[in-house]
Amino acid sequence: MKSNSKARVKITLQLGSDELSVVPANGDQLLLSQQIAAMKKETMDILKDFILKNQDPIDVPDETIEDAISEEDEETSNRNYNKSKK
Repeated sequence: MKSNSKARVKITLQLGSDELSVVPANGDQLLLSQQIAAMKKETMDILKDFILKNQDPIDVPDETIEDAISEEDEETSNRNYNKSKK
């Protein structure tokens, strides 16, 4: 059986306006399953980069967490004080 001189698998990704092709390195020296495994890793790296590049910035809250906690503590204290007065 003769070995093919090129990869037997090729992936084309359409991400937004970008079109990317993934071909395993040394594809002619790898088994089909090895080519697919190598391409899976490369494809996952491409997808991760695309998601990181295109994600929305994280919303920054107007108040800090400490401010929110201190307000909750005050509300709890006020409720407890009102209950004890009755």
